[in-house]
Amino acid sequence: MLHHSLLLTTNRPGHSEHQMGTTLDIEPYVFPGAHAWLSKHAWKYGFLLSYADGKNTKHCYGTEIWHYRYYGREVAAQIRSSGLSPREWLWYVHHR
Repeated sequence: MLHHSLLLTTNRPGHSEHQMGTTLDIEPYVFPGAHAWLSKHAWKYGFLLSYADGKNTKHCYGTEIWHYRYYGREVAAQIRSSGLSPREWLWYVHHR
């Protein structure tokens, strides 16, 4: 059980989106109001929330409302309009 809990909250070495240089964490407690603004507008600038609430079984991590990854404006718009999480969308595109 502890091992499973750790896998939901901790990246294994070599598996963090941060190592690509395309991901940033914006702490909601440090920047009040940022989460609400980002959830509405980040996709317009090419950023999407990687680990959204309610998608844990789809993205394999616990919810991280601070974790945004850059995809570019066009791809972010496609992912957003699909209704899928970024990970689901990338899986779908790769396997179709």
